[in-house]
Amino acid sequence: MRKAERARLTWAGYDRETGVVRLPGKDAKTGEPRRIVLGGPLQGVIARRVEGRKAHPECSLIFHCEGHPVVMATRGSHGSGARVSARRSPCASAAKVAPIRKPA
Repeated sequence: MRKAERARLTWAGYDRETGVVRLPGKDAKTGEPRRIVLGGPLQGVIARRVEGRKAHPECSLIFHCEGHPVVMATRGSHGSGARVSARRSPCASAAKVAPIRKPA
């Protein structure tokens, strides 16, 4: 699953009974809906997010930062990779964004 797709997962797509998370096609890069069965360590991740949801019950996102969408790193101007910027959110200043380097 792509990082941007993970950032769009919502509680509406989570089925606790079956342990499945659904990503609607409108949120997937390919346009096709995805179904992810949560097993092993992923169950622990979701269990922690369920606990974390108590602090921000108004937020529909599974993965968020203080109730705001997760900060995603973007490439600098013209796709050069020389700069990396972060979309602004309360967590942007705390985010550690590694520079994107061109392959050798």
